[in-house]
Amino acid sequence: MPPGLPQAIENFRRWFPSSPPPSQPQPQPDTAGPAAAAAGDEEARRRRALGELRENLKALAPDHEFLKEPLEAGAIPDQATVDRYGKEVTRIVAEKVDAKTEELRSKSTHDHRSGVRTISGGIDLRAEFDGLKVSGKRVYTQSGQYSEGRGGEMYELPGGIRIGFRMANDMNAGTAKSTPTLDIKLPGQRPIKFHYNEGR
Repeated sequence: MPPGLPQAIENFRRWFPSSPPPSQPQPQPDTAGPAAAAAGDEEARRRRALGELRENLKALAPDHEFLKEPLEAGAIPDQATVDRYGKEVTRIVAEKVDAKTEELRSKSTHDHRSGVRTISGGIDLRAEFDGLKVSGKRVYTQSGQYSEGRGGEMYELPGGIRIGFRMANDMNAGTAKSTPTLDIKLPGQRPIKFHYNEGR
């Protein structure tokens, strides 16, 4: 090594110190990208869900204490609030369907040949159906009288209960679509069928 080179290197280092590495830019909040869009979609979903649940509650129990809770305009509900309303609507629906089912069972006879309960005596199964379908959404089956265009009406209620009204065939009289029928299907259970027949 040439004489004086080490001193020259040391002097160079002293006069021209190495620059620190450039600082990395800090990540900025995503205000326009996919993450922000997803957050906005989630907030909108919660607003819609809570609004729908409150409307269901108004229809099912207009004086319910939840409806007295103040909601700030534009406030974004958290998921816990949405879940709380959802559980309450589901509970009220289940109690309403259970009570009506027991009432109709007490006024009916069981036909062991067809596995249905027969109702008579001035009971309007269509009116009973209209009362039970509150808060439900119209659904269709793949086939049968509840498929699209076949005339039957089926609604799915919060919690998965399905309520249907159709005109069934009267096998004894041999007349087609002459028997008002109310079908109640609880998740995981066989349907409960009520047929109206004044003569039985």
